[in-house]
Amino acid sequence: MIPKMSAVQAFVEIVEAGGVHAAARATGLSQSALSRSLRALEEDLSARLLTRSIQGVELTEEGRAFHQHAVAALRELSRAREAVQGVQGEAEGRLSVSLAPASTLELAPLAIADFLNERPLARLSLTEAIFPAVADMLKAGQVELAVVPMAEALSRQAFVIEPLFPVELAIIARRGHPLGGARSLRDLVGCDWLRHGSPTSVSPITRRFFADQRLRLPPARVASRSLMTTLMMLRNTDLVGVLPRRVIEHDVAAGTLSIIDIAEQIPTNVLSLAYRRDRPLTALAQSFCDHLRRVAGFLESGHDPSVHGAAPTDR
Repeated sequence: MIPKMSAVQAFVEIVEAGGVHAAARATGLSQSALSRSLRALEEDLSARLLTRSIQGVELTEEGRAFHQHAVAALRELSRAREAVQGVQGEAEGRLSVSLAPASTLELAPLAIADFLNERPLARLSLTEAIFPAVADMLKAGQVELAVVPMAEALSRQAFVIEPLFPVELAIIARRGHPLGGARSLRDLVGCDWLRHGSPTSVSPITRRFFADQRLRLPPARVASRSLMTTLMMLRNTDLVGVLPRRVIEHDVAAGTLSIIDIAEQIPTNVLSLAYRRDRPLTALAQSFCDHLRRVAGFLESGHDPSVHGAAPTDR
């Protein structure tokens, strides 16, 4: 027997709230109604999903297995509802998007502004992430779209990848760094390096850059997933790192960071749009993609999108 979605929803609410009482407060439903739904679900599945303790509830082994699929099923149901609303011409709904740090200065803000103007009832959830975290989020359905660098690290079989905008990279250090006048990557190999991203995953571009110069890739002394933390560390330590030039333009102008102008040219990165190949985009997602494409076109052409209207449309 297929469980009722209301019972599945009740189960997820109880798990996320940490108990029946807390779930009742969060949802406005009675504890008895939630408990009945949970019992009915367990009977349908012929399995015990939760155990109660002083701390609240804990998932059983069967419960952990079911919870992952239950969350995904509810998410898909929500997407299906939004797809119907899109066909009916309704502008409301929820869209979750992951943004690469390099997109948060111009590309994303301008696209988001036009998207919200066009879809005044839409709710937008934004997350800052890069590979490999963004791949996991897309696979799990936690985000529907992602603006990513290093798109070459994503599987073309699993994801649709659409290039948006080239990103020029540079080696960055604090103003006055002892090796700020270095003119070759070879001079910097012995530095303490900061890696923006996962401590266990190196950008394919960075790996290729060092390999092309026949240099050993230096280990990261510090790894940071937060752009603000990355900038703070570079401003206040002797760490060096590779970041998009656009991200640090303000710091360079303010004199807190400087670009180490080496002779070797770092390969250009590309910001790309990515989404799952096996999942059709909702109307909201398609609209967001259109605005990203338009703003990217203006930026690549050298025009100021804020002057021309962030993302001109046929509205």
